[in-house]
Amino acid sequence: MVPGSGASVGSSDTFGMNLTYFIDSRWAVEGVLGMPPKFKLEGEGTLGPIGELGSARQWSPTLLGKYYFNDGEAKFRPYVGLGATYVWYSDVNLTPGMQGALASRLRLPASALSATTAKLDSSFAAVFNAGVAYQFDPHWGMAFSVSYIPLRTTAKLTTTARGIPVATSEASLKLNPIVPYLAVTYKF
Repeated sequence: MVPGSGASVGSSDTFGMNLTYFIDSRWAVEGVLGMPPKFKLEGEGTLGPIGELGSARQWSPTLLGKYYFNDGEAKFRPYVGLGATYVWYSDVNLTPGMQGALASRLRLPASALSATTAKLDSSFAAVFNAGVAYQFDPHWGMAFSVSYIPLRTTAKLTTTARGIPVATSEASLKLNPIVPYLAVTYKF
């Protein structure tokens, strides 16, 4: 990679859905799915002048075990959860600015550079969750939670010139997102 370089991941919003099954009045299992958010990677340090380096969509279905406090009929119920997610990425793209910077670093004329492709490894990660649920009536309610995911992946870059691979590099990425989640709920 480029000495003195760094990057940060911007925030993103998306639509999610969950299905919760109560084993009893306090213990529940929850599955969470959502539309994959698109994250943008911004350059820092020597990559700062490039601005946006690339983007990717993150897929991360999650399964949580939750414990709810207060009685099962209470309107206000705090909860904690622990679970796992499997994370993979699609639509991983590098911007033209990043493509040009890599070509320059490798001293390749832009016309000879076919492309630099990026791949992000898939991985399992733990999910730590805490939140509150409020029931307006027997069916409708609202919930707010915050999840922490200690997420690591490896980015692999491959640069080709005239269709021949000329350089590869790997970087370990530590993302550790904190994910707030606001939901309208309906009980059957």
